[in-house]
Amino acid sequence: MKKVFLTLTGLLVVLAISAAIYYKDVVESGGTETIRYIEPEENYQSLADLANYPDLKGKVIYVDFWHTGCGPCFVEFESMPAMKEAFKNRNDMAFLYLGKDRSAPGEKFRWKRVIEKKNLTGYHFFMSNEQYDKFWEESVKDETVEKAFPHYLIIDRDGAVVHQHAPRPSDQNLLAVLGKVLDKN
Repeated sequence: MKKVFLTLTGLLVVLAISAAIYYKDVVESGGTETIRYIEPEENYQSLADLANYPDLKGKVIYVDFWHTGCGPCFVEFESMPAMKEAFKNRNDMAFLYLGKDRSAPGEKFRWKRVIEKKNLTGYHFFMSNEQYDKFWEESVKDETVEKAFPHYLIIDRDGAVVHQHAPRPSDQNLLAVLGKVLDKN
């Protein structure tokens, strides 16, 4: 009996260490060539700061506000590949996902796991609750727009929010709206 107990204890220790290493690897992931994390988060205190991120500056940016507990966000993720395909030859277009911290233990781990699992290519920023409030107030001036998820914006090449309530990826009008912004400059 003692041998079985020691074997099980050893197995649990190995599993716990493996899980901790995996957790640490995911949280500290720097991304890939197609999934880019904008860090450190404290360097970006406004949406304008993000629009001036070197890889985003001068591009039209489609912004997606989401969080890991948002069912409709996950539904919209399914439409993103087809939408991105329409703009794959445009080097003046970027996709920015703003993930909100839900103040739950392990939230950044869940956030990065969703990005990886859903293969959400583009740029990713993990917002604190304070940053979310500030980014929302800075970008959505229309008080009739409900503060909810998911939510989409379009930022022009000059860093200005030109659509504070942009169509969702599943909306057929999105391609035309983005096309007009891209053709403007």
